Amino acid sequence: MNICVIGDSHVTALKGGLPSVAADYPECNLVFFAGPGGRLKDLEVSDGKLTASSAELADMFRRTSGADCIEPKYDAYILVGLAVRIARAASICLRAATQRWRGDRNWILDEYEMSGLMNSGFEKGLAEQVMAMLRQITDAPTVLIATPYPGDTISTDFWKRLDKRGVLDRLPALYEAACVRLCAAYDVRFLSQPPETIAANGVTTQSAFTRAASTAATRRSDGTHMNARFGALVLKDALAALSLEMQGKITPRCEASRRDRFA
Repeated sequence: MNICVIGDSHVTALKGGLPSVAADYPECNLVFFAGPGGRLKDLEVSDGKLTASSAELADMFRRTSGADCIEPKYDAYILVGLAVRIARAASICLRAATQRWRGDRNWILDEYEMSGLMNSGFEKGLAEQVMAMLRQITDAPTVLIATPYPGDTISTDFWKRLDKRGVLDRLPALYEAACVRLCAAYDVRFLSQPPETIAANGVTTQSAFTRAASTAATRRSDGTHMNARFGALVLKDALAALSLEMQGKITPRCEASRRDRFA
């Protein structure tokens, strides 16, 4: 089974985890098309393929995959990151909750409003753009792995503010529901972050799964990228879901939780 992986810098964790899961899926051959999130906006559909409209993205694709365009020849696709992240959903809700709270100190953002804000926040974003383009060239089984929750040692004040505004405890479930809705419109399966990687607050990643991620530009840790151990867990879930779907054992669209899917 030939699988195409399309994503941003978080693809690195999956590549690092591949050796740990390859023996369990010897039939799977993964080809990685990766580039910074900002550059993935340069994707476009041309001649039945996803092509790079900029020389920079084409060069990144050649370096990571050996090819400069994504063809519909693959048996399945894995989408990674693409600006789908819990911190974005949290920021949108916190901004609205703070504005309301200033007018009424007893007011709490309800779940209906939180869901609406998240839906609007993801609408027409990078993930939706890529899924829409992908569906123009193929209807092959596809999963989306969102950006990992940030490490539990960064932005601690931010999460405390969410808790103070009554948003934190409801955020994970509503965020996942919004992601499922976003993906379902394109027959894409959303994969939750493995629960064994999530910190006690439910919205960050345990430090054991983070890595000191640096880039040539910054050379500093950002606390948002994960290590190969994390990548192996996520990749195993993705390959399991795709294998079951290819065998017809699960339907293309699935709104069950991760535990239900692989019980």
